[in-house]
Amino acid sequence: MTATITSYRDLFANVRKRPRMWLIREDFACVVAFIEGCNQANAGTLLSGFQPWLVTQASGLDNHVWWSIVAHLAHPTGPKALDNMDGDLDADVIAEARRLINDTTALSY
Repeated sequence: MTATITSYRDLFANVRKRPRMWLIREDFACVVAFIEGCNQANAGTLLSGFQPWLVTQASGLDNHVWWSIVAHLAHPTGPKALDNMDGDLDADVIAEARRLINDTTALSY
């Protein structure tokens, strides 16, 4: 099977369909690393505007990185360590990241 990727929206859709084809593990830390890698490959322009848009969704947290805001939106109470979430929290945060990436027009992809 050949996947034709014409945009990052297509790429992220393919990652959702077959995560183990693209990610080492199916956890939020790997999702963040993958998205950050795509962002860095585009000189930081892919996520341009995403963190400020997330701040409006969270009504604050303007001093947080994008993935921390996503984790907060998924589960507003308590601190979250990117590399040490329990399975349920990890799945909830990944689902929230997917929803936010799909819903936003703030991404330049």
